[in-house]
Amino acid sequence: MRNKISKEFLKCMLTNDEKLDLSSSLAEAYTGIQELEEQKKSAMSALKAQIDSKTADATRMARLVHDGYEMRHVECETIYDLSLKLATVLRKDTGEVLKERPMTQDELQEELKFFAEKVVDHLASDPSGPTEYNGVGQKALISPDIVEGEFTEDEE
Repeated sequence: MRNKISKEFLKCMLTNDEKLDLSSSLAEAYTGIQELEEQKKSAMSALKAQIDSKTADATRMARLVHDGYEMRHVECETIYDLSLKLATVLRKDTGEVLKERPMTQDELQEELKFFAEKVVDHLASDPSGPTEYNGVGQKALISPDIVEGEFTEDEE
């Protein structure tokens, strides 16, 4: 009969060199695992931040849709009516009157100063005689006498 060669799965004791090689490979494997876990944490953190940002955006937009408005800075104009001593605040985009209020003392002074400058400019350009001036809500008869301190309102 002839001899036959086969392979069997058997226990083999590791040599010191094999143990040293395996321990080095094991350390590298655990280091790789730790690095991947850190990358996973970092990626999860970045994704969570992106999700949180999108959630905040969606919540803000849902609130706007629900409320039907949002607060914005809108350019407005204040119109001063010296004859009524009123300040009217208008939205420039829609023309809507936001509020009317009495003019403050400072505003009255500024408007009177502005009006006086207009009178002086007019008299300087045409000192010949009285002229009606229709300013911001005021009607007045402008004459050379105004320079001397006399002022007559034209009541219509």
